[in-house]
Amino acid sequence: MASIRLLKAARISKFLSRYNLDSSISKHADGIDLGEVLFVGSGGNLETLARGFQSNSFITVDIDADRKPDRVMSVTALDFPENNFDTVFMLEVLEHVTEPHDAVAEIHRVLKPGGKIILSTPFVFGIHDAPHDYFRYTKYGLRHLFKKFEEIDLIERCGFFWTILVLNSRLMVTKNKFHRIFGKLLTLISVIVSPIAFVLDKALPNTITTGYVAVFKKK
Repeated sequence: MASIRLLKAARISKFLSRYNLDSSISKHADGIDLGEVLFVGSGGNLETLARGFQSNSFITVDIDADRKPDRVMSVTALDFPENNFDTVFMLEVLEHVTEPHDAVAEIHRVLKPGGKIILSTPFVFGIHDAPHDYFRYTKYGLRHLFKKFEEIDLIERCGFFWTILVLNSRLMVTKNKFHRIFGKLLTLISVIVSPIAFVLDKALPNTITTGYVAVFKKK
């Protein structure tokens, strides 16, 4: 029973943390012919979302064979020719890449001129998939990483109060029983005050957010 409750809490936490993510991605992909698509990472709801968009081909890569990608390889060493893809999805992956500069260089190489990368990555967020969680990026860090690209869009996924709600919910998936109980209490309080909080969110600076969605185009 405890494992079932923990699984349910994990699903709630993931749902909260990915607030506004699907709509932000769809804004740049829905109703558009994405051409030849490379999806970095494999499995999960985000791949299902991306597969729902129009494309000519859809190839997944991942370093973990258990995730059943089309090709087992690292994004830092892509075994594809230059100018091969029209669109690259890299959703909730960049923080797990040990050599991000190499990954960005490889994505730039395999994208066709004018091709786009649709990216999401967390900012204020707890450690997950430990120990393979290495980095957090500000929007300025993302711009620096993708400085060879043209920036199309770079948005915060949420504001201050939703970020606090997400951090509270992350306590529900820890192994410590007290932390889980405390997390449930804080999450309940956050949900109760959320109507007021989300109105205030619009008036507060957007420097605190759970993460970013960005679209960059190869020049």
